[in-house]
Amino acid sequence: QERVLKNDKRFQHLPPERQKQIRENLKRWNNLSPEEKKQVRNRERVFSQLTPKQRESVREMSGEWRDLQPAERLKVRQALRRNSQSWRV
Repeated sequence: QERVLKNDKRFQHLPPERQKQIRENLKRWNNLSPEEKKQVRNRERVFSQLTPKQRESVREMSGEWRDLQPAERLKVRQALRRNSQSWRV
């Protein structure tokens, strides 16, 4: 795959920092298990079906989610579970 990148004129014209980022992403991808790759593809498929406004909202929420401490994440999950159960009734 590295050889393919070196022969791709589009890749060659990218700034060095972007080339580095692509190489790192490729290494991470290659280290994923088949099941993890499947999950990533499914997420990407769902994400591609969202409107631009929905995508931006997901990006904002995922950043906020990463910033939460584990205990805060647990509280949010529990609250969501309670709310989803009340909607079913």
